[in-house]
Amino acid sequence: SGVAPGVTAGVPSLDELDPLLRARLAQCVVDLADQNLRPVDNARWVFSRIGRRGLPFVAEVLHADHDYVRRYGVEIALELRKSAAPIGDAVAALLADPFTAALATRALGGVAHPAALPHLLARLRHQDPDVRVGAASGLGLLGDPAAFDVLRARLDDPQETVDVKVHAAWSLAVLSPGDRYLSDRLRAMDYHEPTLLELADELARARR
Repeated sequence: SGVAPGVTAGVPSLDELDPLLRARLAQCVVDLADQNLRPVDNARWVFSRIGRRGLPFVAEVLHADHDYVRRYGVEIALELRKSAAPIGDAVAALLADPFTAALATRALGGVAHPAALPHLLARLRHQDPDVRVGAASGLGLLGDPAAFDVLRARLDDPQETVDVKVHAAWSLAVLSPGDRYLSDRLRAMDYHEPTLLELADELARARR
């Protein structure tokens, strides 16, 4: 009962939720650890659409012992975007978790954590390219124009990986519509096509 760890003010405590809803969400937490995909997908769908009422449970998921369950929690927070801001501290804690670090880096921007900008700028220089990818895309989700020059530098760095460049280009397109790198990749299809199409969909969503 009470407020789950990592949840700030403005979110209902578990005791304030309708008992039937509380029981349903508690079962969703259990289902996220199921070995079958259907209950996992159903639970993720519920949490990604119920909004702030589910945040105490999502925060619990972010503290799970099982690696994949924690990752599901980060994915849910990322789907919720700014609605998940009250559990931003729980997301930030996973920056030190090797299994979820790259995704948590991206999610930190997505949930608009107050300390996201310095964290993401620092992680653009991380030795792990997956973390740099997360930082590059997270800066676009955060939407702070202060990141523009740093992202442009990643894009222009000849030593940087194509993965980081593509996500940096996506964020530059969010921050300054008209940047051509991502559209050039889409036109040439010289990068992983499903990733490009996913980024194009996310770009349209970010601009709405």
